[in-house]
Amino acid sequence: MLYLNKKYNLKRARLVVCNQVYQAEYDNELISVNMGSPMYVDKIDRLNESKYSIEKDGLVVTLDELDSDLEFSFIPLSIGNDHCVVFSPESINYKERISEIINEIYNGIMNIGFIKNAADFMSDDKTILDIMVNERGAGYTDSCGSGATAAAICMFKLYELSHESRVTRSMIRVKQKGGILDIKKTYNPDEFMLIGPSSFDGEGALE
Repeated sequence: MLYLNKKYNLKRARLVVCNQVYQAEYDNELISVNMGSPMYVDKIDRLNESKYSIEKDGLVVTLDELDSDLEFSFIPLSIGNDHCVVFSPESINYKERISEIINEIYNGIMNIGFIKNAADFMSDDKTILDIMVNERGAGYTDSCGSGATAAAICMFKLYELSHESRVTRSMIRVKQKGGILDIKKTYNPDEFMLIGPSSFDGEGALE
C-alpha cells in the first residue's frame, strides 16, 4: 500500500491476497487493512480419541493429551486464512508439542498463535497482548498481521463475554518480535481493522 501511495498517490486500494480481497488505506505513515468478519471453525478434521479428549464451551476448545499432563485451550477461526489461537497460561512453554497436536487434528491447515499474557489482558484490557505465531509453511515469524488480528479477535470475544462490556476504545494493541500492531473493532456487523506503521525500503522488477 505504501508503494502504491508513493508511486501513484493512492490513499485507498483493494488488495488481493490468496484470493481474499482486503480494503486498505494509507494515512500519516500508517496502513489500515479491513480484515472483515471472522468465521469460527466448528469442525475438527481428525481426532484420535485414544490420545486426546476434547471439550467445547462455546467457541473455546480445550484439549487434554491423555498420556501427559498437557492441557490447553484455543479458539479456531478463519479471517481469510485459518488460525488457532492458544491462550492458556504457560502454553508458550509447550508450543512445539501444541503445534504438533493442532497440525495433527486439523491436517496441517492452521496458523497457530500463542498469547503469552491472556490472563493479564482479562484483568486489564489496556494490556498489550504479547504473542508468537507459528505460520503454516514458514514457522515462527517476526510479525504476522492476520495472526495479530486473530489473537485480538479471540480476546475481544473472551473479554466481552466475561465482563459483559466492550474493550476500552474497542481497540487491542498486539506486540510481536517485529513490532506493535493495533486492531480496532467496529460493530453491527463485527469487523476488524488492522493498523500498523509502514516504511519504504526500495523497489525492483522481475524479468
